Amino acid sequence: MRGALPVTSDQRRALQNYGGDGYIAVNETLRGLREPTVATLAQIELIDQAISQARPDSSRTVYRGIKAVAVRELARKYTVRAGTRISFAEFLSTSRDWDVAESFRGSIDTKGLLLAISYPDRTAALDMLEFANYPDEEELLLARNLSLRVVSLDTTQGLLRLKMETHVEKPE
Repeated sequence: MRGALPVTSDQRRALQNYGGDGYIAVNETLRGLREPTVATLAQIELIDQAISQARPDSSRTVYRGIKAVAVRELARKYTVRAGTRISFAEFLSTSRDWDVAESFRGSIDTKGLLLAISYPDRTAALDMLEFANYPDEEELLLARNLSLRVVSLDTTQGLLRLKMETHVEKPE
């Protein structure tokens, strides 16, 4: 999966912007929290294109730490239990490294969650190493509108195990 991804110069700029602070405007737009601008919509399209070109060689589990505010939003939208299907409108920044994801969730005392996302072979996931400002995060960027199925929830450990289904939901 590592190595130069054949991206256009526009895609590279969009990914570098996203790998810095640009992810905020993009993901808030995708969540419906911000009015879309022409520039943000163009950036989303370029990121979509780049992710669709990336294919990891094998299945894997990646990790995403989410803070309490995002956990509350999940709980508001879904009854989180085994079998529940959850979708995320935004791009999902994940890490190959459990400890990196842990650092993003905050402490278990603040009710953050660690998502362990398993996905199958040939899933579109973009290695952000060459684009991100923080290469130590070992970031893999997953497509937006993913459909994930809850495998288990361990509330004592603050761990939510999810399995990616083989399709991406169409945006509404």
